Amino acid sequence: MSIPDKPNPLIDAYNHGAREDSPVRAIDEQTPRVAGGGRYQLHHRLGAGRLGDVYKGVDTKLDRQVAVKLIKPEIAAKAEVASRFAPTVRALGRVTHLGLLHIVDFGQDEEGLYTVTELIEGPSLAFLFEEMRTHSQWLALAEALDLVRLVAQAADALYSQTNQALRIMPEKIKFRGMAGYALPAEISPMQPVITDLCLDPLLRMNLLVQLLANSPTLPYFAPEEILGDGTDIRSTVYGLGVLAFELVTGRPLFAAQTIGEAVDMHLNRGLPSPQLLQPALPTALAALITKALARKPVERPPVPRAFLDELNSISITLAAEAIPPTAIGGAINLHALCEQGKVAYAAVGVLLPANVVSQPAPPPLAAQMPEKRRGIQLVAPDGTETFVHLSKAVITVGRAPDNDLVIDHPRVSRKHARIEATGGDYRIHDLKSGNGTYVDEQRVPPEGVLAWPAAAQVRIGDHVLLFHTEVEPLALQLVAALPPPPALIQIQNLGITIERSRLSVSGDGASAAFYLPQSAVVVDPGAQTTISVVLLNLQTTATTFAIAVKGPPLPWVTVNPTVYELQGNEQHVATIEITPPRVRQSRAGTYSLQLEVTDRQQPAQVAAAEVKLKVKPFTDFHVEWPSPQTQVGDPLPVRIENRGNTPQSFKVMWWEEGGQDLLFEPAEAKLDLLPGETKAVQTVAVLRTQRWLGATKAHKIKIQISAPGRTQPWDGVLLSRGRIRMG
Repeated sequence: MSIPDKPNPLIDAYNHGAREDSPVRAIDEQTPRVAGGGRYQLHHRLGAGRLGDVYKGVDTKLDRQVAVKLIKPEIAAKAEVASRFAPTVRALGRVTHLGLLHIVDFGQDEEGLYTVTELIEGPSLAFLFEEMRTHSQWLALAEALDLVRLVAQAADALYSQTNQALRIMPEKIKFRGMAGYALPAEISPMQPVITDLCLDPLLRMNLLVQLLANSPTLPYFAPEEILGDGTDIRSTVYGLGVLAFELVTGRPLFAAQTIGEAVDMHLNRGLPSPQLLQPALPTALAALITKALARKPVERPPVPRAFLDELNSISITLAAEAIPPTAIGGAINLHALCEQGKVAYAAVGVLLPANVVSQPAPPPLAAQMPEKRRGIQLVAPDGTETFVHLSKAVITVGRAPDNDLVIDHPRVSRKHARIEATGGDYRIHDLKSGNGTYVDEQRVPPEGVLAWPAAAQVRIGDHVLLFHTEVEPLALQLVAALPPPPALIQIQNLGITIERSRLSVSGDGASAAFYLPQSAVVVDPGAQTTISVVLLNLQTTATTFAIAVKGPPLPWVTVNPTVYELQGNEQHVATIEITPPRVRQSRAGTYSLQLEVTDRQQPAQVAAAEVKLKVKPFTDFHVEWPSPQTQVGDPLPVRIENRGNTPQSFKVMWWEEGGQDLLFEPAEAKLDLLPGETKAVQTVAVLRTQRWLGATKAHKIKIQISAPGRTQPWDGVLLSRGRIRMG
C-alpha cells in the first residue's frame, strides 16, 4: 500500500479539527522521531489535536502500523496531568467495543507522555458528509439510523464501563472495514469508530479555546457546554441527537462559524423540525430527535442506553414499513459511500486500509439533482436577507406556517402566492392575496399568473424576492446570509482569537474585559431571551467582576448573579435575562442597553459596551359592542381600547348578513390608537325602502374589527317595523 510521506493540511482540517492556518511540521527524514524508547518509529504527522500531535508510526516489536499521540510538553508538565494520566488511560484501555478506538500502549519517555492506538486511516464521517453533498447523494433512512445506533452503542459502552461521557463529532468518527471477518448479521460491515481518546478531562481546558479552535464542530456542542454550565452524560445524548438530525435530514442542525453564532442559535432561535425538512420522517423518530436536542439536559433521555432503546424500537417498526429513503438526491449505501470517499480521500494524499473490499454501488433510487440550482434571495423591509434553496417544482408563499416559504408579516396573506418551475422557467401565481403580488411594477391578477424572468424582482407585501443561481442542492431550507469576515484580535495569555468589534476592555492596563457574542437581540413580549456576556480576566491573579445594565428603566431586564469571581486568565459566560410581559407597557421598539463590567478590586477599571434590544410588536384590543338588539335608526356605537404595545390602525365595518334591506352610514370607519388609548365610533342603519305596512322584522347584522394579524367579529339584530302597525 502506498503511504504518502508528507503531512496534508486538508486532512488535518477534516479529521483533527485543525485550523487551516495551523503550522504542519514534517518529521526530519534524516533523524526519524521515535517514542516508547525507540519501539515506535514515527513516519509523519496525521494532525494536531487539543492535547498533542498524532503521528502515523510502526510498532517495530510487532511489525504493525499504529497511531501515536505525543502529549504536548506544556500539558504533560502539569502535576495533575502527570498524576492522572496513567489511571485514566488504563481505564480507557480496559473498555472493549468495536466502536471505540483500541488503546494498545501508553507511557512516558524522554519525549514525554504518549499513547499508542490502532491506526484507522481514511475519511472521517465529516468528510463523507461533504462527499455526499457534492454528489447529491445521501444514506437511506434505515442505514442512517443504523449508523446512529452503532455510535450510540459505543457511547453506551464507554459510559457503562468507565462512567465517562464523550463528545460526538463527525470529525472524530471513522470506519473500520470488517471484510474478512466472520460477522453476525447484526454487525455492520463498515463499523463506525469514535477515534477520540476522551482525554479532555485530564486538561480541564478552557471551553472558549475549544470552541474557537473547532468551529466546524460547534453544532455538536450542547447548550450547557457553550454557556460554561458544566457537562455530563446528557451532553453526549445531545450529540447523538445532532448526529441523528444531520443523518436523517441531510443538513446540519445549524451553520455556526463562531461561538457568538452558536450562543445565538442555542438561546435565541428555535431548532428546526426534522419533519419540516423530511415530511416522510416517522413521528416517533422526529420526537426522539427533538427530545435529545432539548435545551435543558433534564428533558433529554438520561443516558445513551435510554436513547438507544427508543431508537431500537423505532428501527423495528421501520423494518416492517415501506419508508422512502432519506435522500437529498440519489441514494447510496454506507459501504459504497466509503469506497467513493476512499477515491476522493486518496486524491488528497491518504488511502484506506487494504482490507476494505470494494463493492459496486447499488443503482440510484432517485434521479440526481441538477448541478446548478436556482435560489431565491428574500429581502425583508429592514434589509435582512435570507436564501431559499429551490428543490421543489412548486413552492407556496404566505404567512401561514404550512407554507414552504413563510413570511410572517401582516401585509402578507396566509396563502399569498405560489411559485412554479417548468423546465428552466418560473411563473408566479397570486392566490387572491389581500395586498397583491407584483413582478417588477406589474401586478399579478388575483388568481392569475405571470412569468418571472431571471432579472425581475417579485414584491410580496413589503418583502422583495430575487433570483440567485449556483445554490447548493439541499432540501428546501432558509440559510442566513454570511457577513464579510470580521476583524480578529488575539489575546495571547488566554490563547484565544475573537472578533475585535465585540471585545470591550477597561483601557490602559486593562484587567476587566468582556466579549459579546451578539450585539443585538430580539424578543417577543411574553417570551424570554438572554444576552450572553463572556467575562475575561486578563490578569494572572484572581479578581471579582460586577455586571451592571444601564439605560431605560426596564424591570424585565435582570442580571442574576451580578458578581462573578474569576481565577487568573479565566473566562466565564454570564447571562442577562430579558422577559418582557405581554402587556402594553412592554412598548415595541429598539432600546439601547449599556453593559458595564467593573473590576471590584480596581473600581476604576470599567469595560463598557452597547447592546441593542428590539422588542417586537403585538396586537391586542378590547371592544365594547352595542346592545345585541337595537332598533333601526338608533346609533350603533363601538368602543375600542388598544391593549397592544404599539400604535395600531383599526378598521370597523358594518353590514347586513343575508339581506339587502339596510343601508349603513358610514359602512366602515378607521381608528388610529396609541397603546392604552380608547376611542369610540358609531354608525346608523336605515332602511333602503321605507315600509308602510308590516309587523316587526329582525335584520341580522355583523360588525367586524380588523387590526394587523387579528380580526374580531360580532353578530347582532336590528328591528324594523312598518309605519302603520298591523294587528
